[in-house]
Formats: sequence, C-alpha cells, structure tokens
Amino acid sequence: MLFFTSEEKAAIMRLAMAMVSIDGEIAKKETALCVLVSTNLEMDDSELELSEALDFAQATYIVSNMTKDEKTFVCSFIAKIITTDGVRHPAELKLWNLMSAMCNFHLSLDDAVSKFFDYV
Repeated sequence: MLFFTSEEKAAIMRLAMAMVSIDGEIAKKETALCVLVSTNLEMDDSELELSEALDFAQATYIVSNMTKDEKTFVCSFIAKIITTDGVRHPAELKLWNLMSAMCNFHLSLDDAVSKFFDYV
C-alpha cells in the first residue's frame, strides 16, 4: 500500500486533470477513472482544491521527487487515462512525453497501462 501526502495527492490529480483535458474533450470514462482514483486515495475536499491551485510545473516537481513505486502508480494512472477512451490523441501523447521527462517516469506508455490494475 502506498501512502501519499496531501500535496502528493493534489499533484497526482493535477497531472491527471491536465491529461483529461488536453485533447479538448473530457470523456465520461476519463472522469470516472479520476473519481475512482481520488476515492482510492481517500482525497478530501481540501486536497481536491489544492490540486486545482497547483500549477503544472509544481505538480511535476512534486511527482518527480516521489519514490520509484509511487511514480509507477502515477504514470500507470496517467497512461490509463490516455487509453481508457480507446483513442490515443496526439496531444495526449505529447503531454505524456513531457510528463515522462519532467517526472522521470521509468515506464513506457504500454508498460504503464499494464501496471494500473496492480493499484486499483
């Protein structure tokens, strides 16, 4: 079981929301996935508000300082967002590459997707 601080939870959700919205369309499956993960992380209203207040650079910095296992969870969640609607939008792939570099993700997109169900 992974433990995340309130700031880490907020950063995870900030990155998730960036990915959900990057293609200009917020799919119901993506929203449901975010609700599932925020519930599993036991996020409260203050943590959700913090996620809205964080900017992208702050969120990537916070995630980049997580442990390898924590980053595996984060990148698997972000990768699952990309693939959950069945379309790998070019904007999502560009954002994935940016997040991967900035957060030091160590998995490919496909490898990350396959890890997601280890956590939920």
